[in-house]
Amino acid sequence: MATERPVRPTRPAEARRQWTILGGCVVTAAIILGAWFPLGAIERQRSAISQASAQLSTLRADAGALRAEQATLDTPAAEIAAARQQYQLVQPGQRLYQVLPANGAAVTTNGGPAPYPSDPGLQPVVSPTGAAVVLSSPTKTSTPTEAHRAGGAPGFLNRVLSTLEFWR
Repeated sequence: MATERPVRPTRPAEARRQWTILGGCVVTAAIILGAWFPLGAIERQRSAISQASAQLSTLRADAGALRAEQATLDTPAAEIAAARQQYQLVQPGQRLYQVLPANGAAVTTNGGPAPYPSDPGLQPVVSPTGAAVVLSSPTKTSTPTEAHRAGGAPGFLNRVLSTLEFWR
C-alpha cells in the first residue's frame, strides 16, 4: 500500500513568505522584461514612423503639384512665355529692350540695395575716346583711332606709334 503524506496546514508566517517570494519574482520578471524589451525604443520608432509618413504625404502633394505644373508647361504658349521671362529670348522679327535704372539709382523698387552692384547700368557713362577696342590678341587693346590707323596688324611701326601717342 502506498503511504499518503499528510497535508499540513500552512502557517501565516510561511504564507507571507511565499507571497513575498512570488511578488519578488513578478517584480524581477517585470524588470527583466523592461530591460530586454525597452518601451522607449518603441516610442521613438513610433514617432519616427509618424514623421516619415507626414514627410511622405508632403512629398506626394508636391509631386501632384509638379505634375500639374508640368501639364501646364507642356504647351507651346507656356514654353514661349518661359523663354521670354527666364532667358530673354524673342521670336524672329521682334526686338528686346531692357530699361536700365538711372545712373546712381542703386536702389530697387522695394527700397533695398541693387541686386547686382556691378551692373553696367549703374556705372557712370564712359566717353567714346576712353573706350578700348580689342585687337586680334585678347591681351592687347588700343584706342579706336589707333586700331584704325594700324589696320589691326601688329608690327614695329604700330608699337612706335602707340608709344608716341602723347604727341597728338
